[in-house]
Order: sequence, then C-alpha cells, then structure tokens
Amino acid sequence: MAESLNAEGAPKPAAAYANASWERPGGRLLFIAGQVGLTADYKPVGDGGIEEQAKQTFRNIQTIVEDAGGSMEDIVSLTIFVTDIASAKAVNNVRKEFFDSGSGYPTSTLVQVTAFMHPSLLVEVNAVASIAT
Repeated sequence: MAESLNAEGAPKPAAAYANASWERPGGRLLFIAGQVGLTADYKPVGDGGIEEQAKQTFRNIQTIVEDAGGSMEDIVSLTIFVTDIASAKAVNNVRKEFFDSGSGYPTSTLVQVTAFMHPSLLVEVNAVASIAT
C-alpha cells in the first residue's frame, strides 16, 4: 500500500487522491499527482497566460517535494500536459527556472490535451522524485 502525502501550501486534492504518494512506506520514489496553476486556496493564476500558470504549477510541485524532504534536484521524471502544443517553448523556459542544468534535467514527456477540470487551466504537470531516505 502506498503512503499518501498532502503538502501544506499546495492545493488540496479535490477528489479521492493525494498530492503525492511514496512507492511504499519508507520508499525512495515519490509520485506527485498532476499539479496545475492554482494557489493553495484554489485561485487560478495567470489569467490566460501559460507562463504564470506554469510557474505556479512548478511552485506546487516544489512545495510537495520539499514537504517530503526532497528538492527539485530529486525530480527524475515529468509528464507535462498542455492545451496548446504551441506553448511548449514557454513551458520549457519556465521549467528551466526550477531545474539546474548543472545537476541535469529530469526526463520529460509533453503532450497536448483537449481541456482540464477548470476551463481556464492551460498546463498540468505530474512528477516522480527519487528522495534519499
């Protein structure tokens, strides 16, 4: 059974899931549920701008991984979903603000989707971190 984690400062799950879960209690792999451009109190950011939404999305991931005792350097994989593939470059530029190229970037997949749960959202990212215990 996975061990759930819901981080203070990140939006609480709106349904039956956790912000993240460990592969097993005491495990090294932390699976972070898809994060979006919402603040902890569910306010959308960026008013139609992908850059601000992507920044908030990565801030949410950072909050969760740090709450688990890790850092952004522990992220080993990202899956990025966007509503417009033309925004890939903008999202990539934001991603570079959160990851140090000297430490190496995580693996990444980017796909276009039709829409998200909230109509104003433009990007969602889930992540996997490998955190030393």
